[in-house]
Amino acid sequence: MSNVWHELAENLGAVSLVVSLWTHLITQFDFEATKLRLASSGLAFGVAASVSMLMAVELHEGIFVDLRLGLLAGAILADGPLAGGVALLVAIAARSSLGGEGIPDAIVALVVTYAASISVYQLCRHRSSIIA
Repeated sequence: MSNVWHELAENLGAVSLVVSLWTHLITQFDFEATKLRLASSGLAFGVAASVSMLMAVELHEGIFVDLRLGLLAGAILADGPLAGGVALLVAIAARSSLGGEGIPDAIVALVVTYAASISVYQLCRHRSSIIA
């Protein structure tokens, strides 16, 4: 079981690298909250979700675990529906290209996560920040 945790930590490290690179690039170009910045954020989160899927951990035969749903939710909560939509499309394309019997279930999970995250985003967007 410790091997599973080790592999998940590797997965998290790879995903963190992608998000860190995007954060570095975004500060270098000093993007405002434009549609281009939001779309690039979604692209970064979508690529991170794709990397996560490529590094999925097999728990049992045919049952894999990765971090894609958390990344999709993070894209929406960080930058809103546009970023989440781009991340969703990238994640669906990546999952579809991987093949396997679980594609329909994976797409449903991604869409449900998108909808739930949009709901939370809408509920919280007019509230003041929790972190001061």
